[in-house]
Amino acid sequence: MKVVDTTNGMVLAEHAELANSWWKRFRGLMFRRHPKALILKGRRLAVHSWFVRWPIDLLYLFEGRAVATDRLKPWRFYSPQVPVQVLVELPAGTLERCGVKVGDKIKLEEKR
Repeated sequence: MKVVDTTNGMVLAEHAELANSWWKRFRGLMFRRHPKALILKGRRLAVHSWFVRWPIDLLYLFEGRAVATDRLKPWRFYSPQVPVQVLVELPAGTLERCGVKVGDKIKLEEKR
């Protein structure tokens, strides 16, 4: 999937993987050799970075808008304090480089 900040026109990820199965959600970014973008959907989207070798950016969405952002270092835990529907995990620095702010409209585009 492609992740785009339509507020500023920046592409956050060209090829984000949708974690749409129990196994993909469980594995997440653990034990991967290289950072990549991952999309998780649901109501309970607290995450950890145990066994993730690098820091990641967290972008939480509700109704297509960014409602929370954070940087998570390895071996940490994060739980959003606002209602969320989608979590986009991105390589560290993506949110800052792309100028993403809370309130921005974010679009998830399926590749065809």
